[in-house]
Amino acid sequence: MQNIAKQVILIFNLFLILSCEDKEVPQLNFDCNDIAGGTATIDDCGVCDSDSTNNCIFKIYMAYQGTEKVGVLNGKTGNLIKEIDLNISGSPDNPHYIVIDEVNSFWYVTLLSSGYVLKYDLITDELVSSIQVGNMPALMEIDPENNYLYVSRFMPMGGNETSSTYVHRIHTETLEKDSLNIGASSPHGIALS
Repeated sequence: MQNIAKQVILIFNLFLILSCEDKEVPQLNFDCNDIAGGTATIDDCGVCDSDSTNNCIFKIYMAYQGTEKVGVLNGKTGNLIKEIDLNISGSPDNPHYIVIDEVNSFWYVTLLSSGYVLKYDLITDELVSSIQVGNMPALMEIDPENNYLYVSRFMPMGGNETSSTYVHRIHTETLEKDSLNIGASSPHGIALS
């Protein structure tokens, strides 16, 4: 009887071994969200989802100083995507310079005549907020890690503008502004290191 029990156990184990070898284990494919069989992929913006309508594209922003607009072009095709009307004061605002904060997904434009800096969402191109900084804001540099936007002034030309020794520093989250007196007349070109 003991021999029969050993033979049954041996046959059962052999059956298990053979049956495991014959079966192929299915391979599971995981998407970028670690979902088995999921369809999410990482788009050009680095976003993992399955919505192909929100994929970002390489955009070119151009200030149309004479028409109060910013043109948004597809950087791959050169085709115009849209034009954004910037006339917020009712009189000529003259968009001058654009800077992009890719880290926090915003872009900023200076309006020479009305003295504003406008903040836009980089994905939707919708106006987020604005701040009036005064006479002739011109060039800008962004410090995305410390959340500051530095804005220089336009150089006086034709006797209509006033000279300044200030560069504005705007906190990009709160849009609170302070001014840095650099001691030189009409600071214009600006760069950060």
